[in-house]
Amino acid sequence: MKLPILLLVFTSFAFTTINDWEIFQSEAGKFQIEMPQLPAYVSKVLDTKNGELTMNAFMHEGEAEVDDNILYMISYIDYPEDQVNAENMDKETLVKFYEGSAKGAASSMDGKITAEAEVEVFGYEGRNFRIDYLDGQAIMRMQVILVKNRIYALQTVALPDNDENAAQNRFFNSFELLND
Repeated sequence: MKLPILLLVFTSFAFTTINDWEIFQSEAGKFQIEMPQLPAYVSKVLDTKNGELTMNAFMHEGEAEVDDNILYMISYIDYPEDQVNAENMDKETLVKFYEGSAKGAASSMDGKITAEAEVEVFGYEGRNFRIDYLDGQAIMRMQVILVKNRIYALQTVALPDNDENAAQNRFFNSFELLND
């Protein structure tokens, strides 16, 4: 009799922990997403071939060995509409744009792109990337989506033995675009 009660208590606790996420909404970014906790905001000006661009990032840092992922981050950058716009790009140009974004992320952390897949998000073509870094000690999953002239980058970082976990899927699948 004690075993079923113990299992019921454990199951209830795990269920509460899994569902105890926050819905974060950015009016300026026109999106919402679920994260384990409300994220911290960081803004950074990037010097690019398209001029100075502002990256707006929202991140939650987890703890290694405790949390499924040690980082959850969503960022967006607005490009000049006359320079970068998904509505005016052919597929080949869009693919090169996404690959450039992933290569930039990989090189900034001395990482290596180990997988790439096409994805469709709300009718927009995007890309999923896997980037191994820290000599294989960490794995970043990144999804990039260009909506008009705004690129969204969703990222998680996990230890190799916990890659492709349910929390990553929840994070990526919870992303929603908000209406203007």
